Amino acid sequence: MEQSLIRVASAAFRRPVTADDVTAYAGLFQRELAGGATIEESLRTAVAAILCSSDFLYLRENAGWLNDFAIASRLSYFLTRTAPDQELLLLARSGKLAGHRENLQSQTERLIKDARFARFVSDFTDAWLNLRDIDFTNPDEKLYPEFDPFLRFSMVAETRAFFDKLVQDNLPVSNLVRSDFAMLNRRLAEHYEIDNVTHPDLRPVSLSADSVRGGLLSQASVLKVSANGTNTSPVIRGVWVLERMLGQAPPPPPPGIPGVEPDIRGATT
Repeated sequence: MEQSLIRVASAAFRRPVTADDVTAYAGLFQRELAGGATIEESLRTAVAAILCSSDFLYLRENAGWLNDFAIASRLSYFLTRTAPDQELLLLARSGKLAGHRENLQSQTERLIKDARFARFVSDFTDAWLNLRDIDFTNPDEKLYPEFDPFLRFSMVAETRAFFDKLVQDNLPVSNLVRSDFAMLNRRLAEHYEIDNVTHPDLRPVSLSADSVRGGLLSQASVLKVSANGTNTSPVIRGVWVLERMLGQAPPPPPPGIPGVEPDIRGATT
């Protein structure tokens, strides 16, 4: 029983544990057993207590330099949003992460190629680009009858696929503002009025030199989260560029000065 608890706790706590670490859980198991519970029921109670431990629920780190297991957890939760896998744990157990730059780089590149990296892409773009507010407003159906669920899905998927390609191919950061390609499927190409795109999945599509597309600022998802569903908003989009692209917060207005609505008559974008 004790060895079973050690195996469970080692996986849950993302580090090796000793018999001393599971003393309390072993005691809980014995008390449940003495109270008439079966071995399986008692073990389930002890395991449930392990999963309620702060060692499982939080990334607890000692003061000072991070040890190998702390680095493995940070790296894994950052890039794949889950506990470190066996390869990371084996490196941590052998002391080959902390201070080993080549191993850290190879493990970073491995996790970026992992299918679970998509979790990072979704979480990061939701927070950075405000994609979590994609459904905060609904476009006016009379003004924009072409807006449909497939287009809405493709809009968000385009931005995530674009960011993922920048990371996977290690492309220059200037692509965030201006790129010579876009991640498009047939539905997005129709929306952007780009010809010769027939595939239903998102793929890199080369853009002409005079195209207004390319980069983040012309992507439909970004335009949607920075609009009110009816018309364009230069102020909201200006704030978005300042905060999301330049990392600057706009200063507050002078005291006693009312808000000024910009004149957008005739604006097309």
